[in-house]
Amino acid sequence: DISEVYTVSAIARRKFNLRDFLTFNQELYILIKSGQPLVRALEIILEKVPQKKGIYRVIESIKKDIAQGYSLSEAMEKFPEYFPLLYISNIKAGEKGGNLVDRLKEYQIFMKKTEEMRRKIVSASIYPMMVLAVILGAVIFLFTYVIPNFSKIYLEANVELPLATIILLKVTNVFKFLFPFIIVSVILFIIIYTRVKRTFKGKLLIDGLKLKIPFVSNIYKNYLVSNFARTLSAIIKGGIPLVTALKITSNVSTNSSFSERLKKATKLVEEGNSLSLALEETNLFPSIALRLIKSGEGTGSLWEMLDEVAEYYDNLVIDSLTMVTTLVEPALMIVMGLVVGVIVIAMYLPIFSLAGAVGG
Repeated sequence: DISEVYTVSAIARRKFNLRDFLTFNQELYILIKSGQPLVRALEIILEKVPQKKGIYRVIESIKKDIAQGYSLSEAMEKFPEYFPLLYISNIKAGEKGGNLVDRLKEYQIFMKKTEEMRRKIVSASIYPMMVLAVILGAVIFLFTYVIPNFSKIYLEANVELPLATIILLKVTNVFKFLFPFIIVSVILFIIIYTRVKRTFKGKLLIDGLKLKIPFVSNIYKNYLVSNFARTLSAIIKGGIPLVTALKITSNVSTNSSFSERLKKATKLVEEGNSLSLALEETNLFPSIALRLIKSGEGTGSLWEMLDEVAEYYDNLVIDSLTMVTTLVEPALMIVMGLVVGVIVIAMYLPIFSLAGAVGG
């Protein structure tokens, strides 16, 4: 099971990190393009790889298999943890069509585009998450350390407390009492979530819920549509039949619910239905994407239209995340200011009252 080659989770499961994988593919492409025989190209690549690294033994094994008459794809299939299904399928298409160099180049472009998209999403998401973490940290610090210290001071001074301060102190006491239970609950939730997600039914349930979360699900669906279009385009561009390409694409999706619906769409295509009609039945593809795909089917330019779909929804996802970030960041800062402001005022009211009484 290869999941999805262009997300952070799939890259982590491979023993190749993304940079090493792209470097290997780029070097292989350049060497073969320059006229080097495949075995010699792998020997040159091996000269740069430290022998202690696991990939050294993998490349060496591939080189030996090719020398014995195996094809490159057959040799790589023995190491699915290093070489994703999509990559091997791409190489098979190149071997069959006699354009291996072109397929290696196209795959490099494909991976760079998907990685660029991933980085943009992470970049757009990370700052609001950091701000939220700071807010939560500040609130926890105030409720567990600052406010209890003020409470002790007022208790020792026997100061009469305003209603706002009394309410805040009671909320603090409740929070301090519940805090250990909150921590334990969070840990238990993470453990249960992790275990449930490891099962097929559990992952299917969780991934299905991801497609139903208000507002966020729209961005997530657009992201899945973009990845689907880019992946399918990369496969059929290499000459792989549509049904086979759909099977590969459905197997490399990280969302199991999306994957299951793609498998149903694949069956419809096998039965003779058009791709656009089959995808419409999944209830996941927006009308614009379906119209573009239908247009590509009608004009014989399916992979070109799929590239257009991928680019369109890439931009839509980035624009949506940028808009969310633009709205959420100031909102979080306002919330943080209000929370801290209310707490500070409530805790200093007794001091103001005491100062007024002394002055009077």
